[in-house]
Amino acid sequence: SKHNEPRPPTPPKENRNRRPPTPPPASSRGAVAVVADKPPRDAQLQSNGPLTEFDVLRKALYSPPVPIEGLCAKLQVAMSSASPRIAKGAFIQRLSTLEPQLSKDVVKRVWDIIDPNNVGSVEVESIHNMLASRYGKDKAASKNSGVIERAIKKILERCGENGGIKSLQRTISIMDNNGDKRLSKDELKYGLADYGLELNAREIDDIFSYFDRDKNGFVDVTEFLVGIRGDLNPRRKKLVKMAFDILDTDRSGFITVEEMISKYDVSHNPEVQSGRKTAKQAMKEFMAQWDTDGDSTVSLEEFEDYYKAISASIDGDDYFELMIRNAWRIAGGEGMAANTANRRVLVTNKDGSQSVQTIQRELGMKAKDMNDVRSRLGEQGLSGDFNVELFGGSDSRDKARNPNARLSKHNEPRPPTPPKENRNRRPPTPPPASSRGAVAV
Repeated sequence: SKHNEPRPPTPPKENRNRRPPTPPPASSRGAVAVVADKPPRDAQLQSNGPLTEFDVLRKALYSPPVPIEGLCAKLQVAMSSASPRIAKGAFIQRLSTLEPQLSKDVVKRVWDIIDPNNVGSVEVESIHNMLASRYGKDKAASKNSGVIERAIKKILERCGENGGIKSLQRTISIMDNNGDKRLSKDELKYGLADYGLELNAREIDDIFSYFDRDKNGFVDVTEFLVGIRGDLNPRRKKLVKMAFDILDTDRSGFITVEEMISKYDVSHNPEVQSGRKTAKQAMKEFMAQWDTDGDSTVSLEEFEDYYKAISASIDGDDYFELMIRNAWRIAGGEGMAANTANRRVLVTNKDGSQSVQTIQRELGMKAKDMNDVRSRLGEQGLSGDFNVELFGGSDSRDKARNPNARLSKHNEPRPPTPPKENRNRRPPTPPPASSRGAVAV
């Protein structure tokens, strides 16, 4: 029917409110449209005014204020070490990921702010302290640090203000209920409660996390000592840096396997001699005690972390200095801290004068290589024609001797002593009278 016939399409209604298109300016009529360039990425930072490098750091890492654990999480740095650090490359890559609009130049300027000495890596704690001093601390973190300080203060009240090793070890043994020489969270909780420090669950978690450096769920004696005694003091830190500089020959800020091989001879390792390991593999195994991140290099921070644990077990600074100097052959020191391990040699000059010289840079020297000995003495300022005689040393089993020494009258061999006459000996008994004058038969 007519009702079922298809209707023609309805024409579109005219929009009478629609404005006509604005014609282009007279100067551009007939010209090709040009798309405006996007503003540079740095200009986006200045949309609300110029941003400083600190503003960039705050926006990317510290807004709102976070504790050091939160900063480590943003930078993707593990909290397994005593002093977590981040290298330059990792920081630049992470900041570029968090703020992709930043240019490389801006990111580099931000790094220069937090690493003014161009070390190549910085502690996350130093970044956190810099931001906290400028923009304020996280309230929860402030409370946590106060709880940790109170706990340390209570422990030192019981074991003495100086915190000697024996007293600290006795403290941890008292808290250690099962005698496994480490503390669980409950043992630390009840131990602090015995000292009069009642804490809630969160405060216990914060204190235990502070002491448990390797995050294995227990606090051993070394972690306990490091937690109480804290960082290396300036004198000890300077000595550790001296030892690090001896190994870091190219001054790159990292100790490589090749640099260690140039200082230590691993050819006498039984596994190297048998062929089961190469010299490089044996050296990597030796360096694993310092290399916590497993990248086959040792940074200054990893080196310091290793000695923090050792330092916590040594009370006297003089003994710590003696240990470092003798272990790494660092000449010098005064009093009981003076080096006693470096080789001494007798130097005879052409005019006959003699002097005993200590080889200052002995690490890596072959003891019987006279050319190497002369070369190192030359670096110390000895010049001209001189003769060198080795007299052994602390690492030698050879007896000290002087081949040119003459025997004194006290050292001359004595003649054999004649046998002493026995005055108590009885004279021979004379023969009987009947046999006098007879021929002996």
